[in-house]
Amino acid sequence: MAESKKEAVIKVVGEKPAKKTAAKKETVANEAAVETKVEVAATQVAEPAKKPAKKAAKAKAPLYINGRYVVEKQLPAKPAKGDKPYEVAKKQIKVTLIKSTAGCLKDQQATVKALGLTKIRSSNVLPDNAAIRGMVFKVKHLVVVEEVK
Repeated sequence: MAESKKEAVIKVVGEKPAKKTAAKKETVANEAAVETKVEVAATQVAEPAKKPAKKAAKAKAPLYINGRYVVEKQLPAKPAKGDKPYEVAKKQIKVTLIKSTAGCLKDQQATVKALGLTKIRSSNVLPDNAAIRGMVFKVKHLVVVEEVK
């Protein structure tokens, strides 16, 4: 029986125990009980820790607010690489500054400057595209827009 006890101790020494077991502290009064406790501790340490499984992607359920179905906003597709979204159009517009930018917001003053307008009654002919239209919309209370033929 002493030999089997040594084998059990060798198993425990070879592996890293999770906790200190009471089997090591007990006296050898009941050798069979000590052997079984040591073996149980060794098998608990030998099992590798299982990683939690990744959560499966849930299918999006329809969104209801106050009993009404809310449609998610669909963003427009981004232009492909190499596309020119602000190509020079055939049409052109003439933008004229009719009011002063004094007292306006800083971003509105910067937009007027980016349009090439410096003083009142100064004008600039620009391509008619979405970028310029957006800039004109931002300062629509300061400028007048005419179509150039």
